Amino acid sequence: APQDVFGELPKLTSRQNVVGVKPATIVYAEVVAEDGGASGLPLLVSMRVGSGQVAAILGQGSWQWSLLPPSSDTVVSFYDTFWSNLVRWLVQGGEFQPGEQASLKLSRQSMRLGDELTVELSLKQPIKETPRMKWLAPDGQETELALQPLPGRMPRYRATVAPQESGVHQIEALTPGLIPAQQAKRFNVYDINLERLETSARPTYLKSLAESTGGKMLDPDQPESLLDQLQRQRKIRTIPPVPEPLWDRWTWLTVLLSWMGVEWLLRRAVGLW
Repeated sequence: APQDVFGELPKLTSRQNVVGVKPATIVYAEVVAEDGGASGLPLLVSMRVGSGQVAAILGQGSWQWSLLPPSSDTVVSFYDTFWSNLVRWLVQGGEFQPGEQASLKLSRQSMRLGDELTVELSLKQPIKETPRMKWLAPDGQETELALQPLPGRMPRYRATVAPQESGVHQIEALTPGLIPAQQAKRFNVYDINLERLETSARPTYLKSLAESTGGKMLDPDQPESLLDQLQRQRKIRTIPPVPEPLWDRWTWLTVLLSWMGVEWLLRRAVGLW
């Protein structure tokens, strides 16, 4: 057992005082103090950072594990085995927890209503049956997700969901024949209206917006300034009448010549010409 192996190894010379453990941190080993000090402090931890993973031993003195006497034949090669396996696990299988053959990961744990969530399922080895993934909404509605295979040496699948309901949702992955055969991850969807949260006005921004669009910002404590501004705008938009001459238009010229021609014909008819 791991606790028996660590019991045969030399004790660490010092340990770090840990104030708290971050939510994403996984603790694999804790300190057992023999001198009456604090016990239960994390010793071996790991945490995902971006697309990778980091691990740390929160103590000093692990170098002693490489200087064991020949009598410690059961743990004489523990130092090399421990570090080589740890590095290999971080580089190749960091996304899998110890003893697991399937890994279910969400792109985020909390999201706004209307955003998309990406779900990835990774397998250490192929399986006969096609893996399945289900999405369980807060109202109990269950949806089968379509898995898209991804290129790579290990089987990987991806699915996308776009929740339309706030609350706690759950993604379940079924991988028969692997460990674990079923696993679930939850995520929270919240509906927040930023306009209702940020109700305070920003006068400088509003003034800049008004002036850049041809407007003007008025003081709400002086409502009469709005009436004055409206009256000025009304006067500016009022167009004074402009006289337009009609004599130089061909229609009126035709009417005038026709009238004069008819008058001349009538005068000749009665002998006035």
